[in-house]
Amino acid sequence: MFWKAISQEDVAQESTLERCIKLLENIVREQPNNAQAHAELGRALGQLGLHRGGGEKIKLGKRVKEEGELALRIQPDNALALAVMGKWNYELANLSGIERKLGSLLFESIPEGSFDAAAELLRKSVKMNPKEVYHQLMLAKALLKAGFTAEARTTLEGMAKLAPREAPDQGYLAEAAKLLEDLGR
Repeated sequence: MFWKAISQEDVAQESTLERCIKLLENIVREQPNNAQAHAELGRALGQLGLHRGGGEKIKLGKRVKEEGELALRIQPDNALALAVMGKWNYELANLSGIERKLGSLLFESIPEGSFDAAAELLRKSVKMNPKEVYHQLMLAKALLKAGFTAEARTTLEGMAKLAPREAPDQGYLAEAAKLLEDLGR
């Protein structure tokens, strides 16, 4: 259901993500020690947060962190949970000054995320699941933002050898090719 959601138009995507979140919340309520379900819930919440603005984006971000950290407490080597926390760090580090200020007004303070932490978490995730196209792309983006251009280039070059596995992978591979082109090969 998750991949169906992110391959839809925005309005349909949000509706499908909301249904997906409700299902996953039921699963984690019934199976509180299911690390994969917590990681999937964190991923779905994060994806929904990308469609929302201001205060709701910040609230969803806090839930992403909670679910990702819980998944990693249950299963420290969960590749999806590592990727969720990597993306969480990336998005926090990438917040605009206005978003950070608004979040601080609504929630006292916004946690700090860093591109270095994002890269480290995503490296671990990709090492465990090297065929996951989106995680490779996020790793390359985090590496670029953290200033590790050579490693990002290597990651992007490696992505050219990956085959799409999920519906949105073709778009991610095209984005990776564009990033590599922008780096001047």
